[in-house]
Amino acid sequence: MCPYAYYKDKNEHMAHIYCKLKNNGDGFCIYAKLCMKPEVQKFVPTEYMDECYIMNEEQMKKIPSDSYYVRFIRKGYLYIELDANTVIKVKNTLGDEVTNYVYLKKNKDEYIVSLKPFRKRKES
Repeated sequence: MCPYAYYKDKNEHMAHIYCKLKNNGDGFCIYAKLCMKPEVQKFVPTEYMDECYIMNEEQMKKIPSDSYYVRFIRKGYLYIELDANTVIKVKNTLGDEVTNYVYLKKNKDEYIVSLKPFRKRKES
């Protein structure tokens, strides 16, 4: 579940999922769906929460300089945002250790991904 999503009142009949980032924490999460099973009958998280634009914008504020934001991981690939209009697909060579950001180095036609900054070569 999204780190910014929470149930405001778990005991109410149709418990809604709220977002801490919307309307000072009082906005409904737009990615929650209503589960109509008689034993549940409340709003439940969905897999789309990982792609929430509000959460992504908040996490992008926290990444170090010279690094790139990882939008999501799918089928062994990282989808990395280079700028506001460009997202690239790079093979995930980091395994399960991926954070919200990575460092990139262009090597001929491909990108090398790292969790630590690359050392800059001294120019002579």
